[in-house]
Amino acid sequence: ATAAKSSSNAERDVSDGVQVLLEMASSGLDDMAIEGAAGLAILSKPEGREALLASSRVHRVAKAADAALESEVPGVQVAGATLLANLTEDQRSHEALVAAGALDKAVELAESKHGAATA
Repeated sequence: ATAAKSSSNAERDVSDGVQVLLEMASSGLDDMAIEGAAGLAILSKPEGREALLASSRVHRVAKAADAALESEVPGVQVAGATLLANLTEDQRSHEALVAAGALDKAVELAESKHGAATA
């Protein structure tokens, strides 16, 4: 019973941590938004990805990636691009990323950066 309770507490802690990162990533304060988006990007690596792919939050994470790509703050954009890239490695998040418009936004952003560099 103790192991089950400990596991339940750990899952709740992870969920709470992801919630805090999502809130930070959507902050109007640049430094807070960078830290939140970077935290999500770190969690999106294979060893932490499960915390972001829970069905209850994968769509919010995809929307956070999309919003980060729209940011005017370069650090937030980079973290959003990293988050997006890491999540595209897993089929479970692909539909959520498409639905959030994050994949299209990444293509638009890449084209605008590339076009600006070659103009």
